[in-house]
This record gives sequence, structure tokens and C-alpha cells, in this order.
Amino acid sequence: MRALLAWARCTPAQDVTLAGAARQQSISVRTLARLVDRAAGMGAGEWLRLAKLSQAAEALRSTRTPIKAISEDLGFGSEASLYRALRAATGMTPSAYRQAYGSTARSRPIVAERAPR
Repeated sequence: MRALLAWARCTPAQDVTLAGAARQQSISVRTLARLVDRAAGMGAGEWLRLAKLSQAAEALRSTRTPIKAISEDLGFGSEASLYRALRAATGMTPSAYRQAYGSTARSRPIVAERAPR
């Protein structure tokens, strides 16, 4: 799972797919899904999405980097894509998340950063 997390973190968000993750791990998509479900208690697609989204949340919490630059740096494809993903996960826009949890605010991790065991 650590290798999978490392792959997800260095791969652009728009390229983080189940097929790509399975290929990187040299296993079938079905096997990947079973392994992630067993280790993290959620679907592999959701786990990969949250792994990438946690990077964006960390950048929002710990830097003043513009949201557009964060979305580009992490490969979300567009600022709107990051906006939709964070809003779906937290109910907050990137700006609201940064304001609530940024370095000048109280610190709290994204959604439920479910790291693999």
C-alpha cells in the first residue's frame, strides 16, 4: 500500500486511475480493489481520489500558493476540478477550507485522511 500511495502522490490527479494503479503494482484491477478494501475499508477508486485530494488539502493548509497553482501542480486539470473534488469531500470550497484550516487557523486534516495500514 505504501508503494501505491507513493505512486498516487507523484502522479497527476487526472492520471490516477484504477487501471494505472493496478498496472503500476503489476496486479489486476480486481486484485487491487480487494487489497485496498481489505487495508483501507473503502473502494480503491475512492482511496486513490482521497490520497490525491489529501495533497491538495495539505497545500491549502500549509502554504499560500494560489489555488490555481495547486490544482496545476497536482494535476487536477483545472481549478474547477479541484474545487468540485474538495467540495464533494468536505462540503467546502478550497478558499473556505484554507481559511478554516490554514496555518493561521486551527489545524485539522481533510475529510478523513484514511491512510493505509
